[in-house]
Amino acid sequence: MDNLDKLKDIKPIVNIPDNSLYELIALTLFLVAILALIAIYLSKRGVRRRKRVILSDKEIAKNELKGLDFTNSKDAVYKFDKYIRYFLDQESLTKYKEFLDSLSIYKYKKDVPPLDKSSIEKIKEIIKEVADV
Repeated sequence: MDNLDKLKDIKPIVNIPDNSLYELIALTLFLVAILALIAIYLSKRGVRRRKRVILSDKEIAKNELKGLDFTNSKDAVYKFDKYIRYFLDQESLTKYKEFLDSLSIYKYKKDVPPLDKSSIEKIKEIIKEVADV
């Protein structure tokens, strides 16, 4: 036993604080919070997308006909010819066929003259009559 008394350099057991469990819980909570925020963002984004109004072809055509710009005659005639056909049935098409054919002078050339007032009034009249604009 004498030899054990001489060994004084052996230290007693020391408690080392171990926070790894708390760090694991904190990391887990942080990741759950991030995932929850991402899920909320994506769900709200999806709700916003579903709320968008999807317009039918006729509604798009009606909006385009409302916004015809007669200063650019070529563009106005092309748009009028394209979108008025959504509202014309076979009977109406034969009724306005002659007028639509008369507008072809504004379509197929590089430089076109401006629309005359009678054509503009006729276009507006047809739009009001057929598309209820």
